[in-house]
Amino acid sequence: MRASTMIVVITTLITALGTPAFPQTAAEIVSRMDDAMNFPEGTMVLSFEDVKASGSGRKLEARVLYALDAGTLVEFVSPEREKGKRVLMIGDSMWMGSPSVSRPVRMSGKDSFMGTSFTNDDMMNFTKSDDYDARILSSSADGWTLELTARKKTVPYPRMVVDVDRAYLPVRMVMYALSGQEAKRIEFSDVRFFEGKMRPSVMTVIDAMTAGNKTIVGFKSIKSGAVDRVRLSPTGFMK
Repeated sequence: MRASTMIVVITTLITALGTPAFPQTAAEIVSRMDDAMNFPEGTMVLSFEDVKASGSGRKLEARVLYALDAGTLVEFVSPEREKGKRVLMIGDSMWMGSPSVSRPVRMSGKDSFMGTSFTNDDMMNFTKSDDYDARILSSSADGWTLELTARKKTVPYPRMVVDVDRAYLPVRMVMYALSGQEAKRIEFSDVRFFEGKMRPSVMTVIDAMTAGNKTIVGFKSIKSGAVDRVRLSPTGFMK
């Protein structure tokens, strides 16, 4: 086979397989991961199973409304004692409302989400490309290992190491505290279709600071589509 013919064949195969002709940057990979994991706007139903090293635990269920360019609202529907509680995040600002409290309470993204192994930011902030700079630590046929460094001090973790597969889905995220110690680990599993998009349906958060503590989050449903954006505003939230 002549060299010119070989070049045409290789180029055709690359195009057919959808493989980029040039190496991708870390920023592009993180952006593609964000796109793979999220719809621009929609609703979700989530289940939470929180497990403590002591053997205690609890289960919660919540409905989430979000628009990536507006905000995220989490409303708890069970158990009965948590029903009616809600959390709103807009940018770096966050509030919690409750039927038993007349005024919403300001919160920090670094605080524990309802006493689980998640932080509020882990649960409410669905994208990484807007908060972190990235570099590729290694790559293989399976995917990439990336190091993410925070651009601002308001996020809970100054550094993360993320394994991303070739479908741009996260496999594992390891979060580090300011001290450099591992703070927690998120493992993603049970990939399935949601609205025609493949993504993990289970996130398991392992608390590295307290052995035996973990929280399992199940994505019971994800539906894309317009939501009531008034509810994603401070005005709508505080009514």
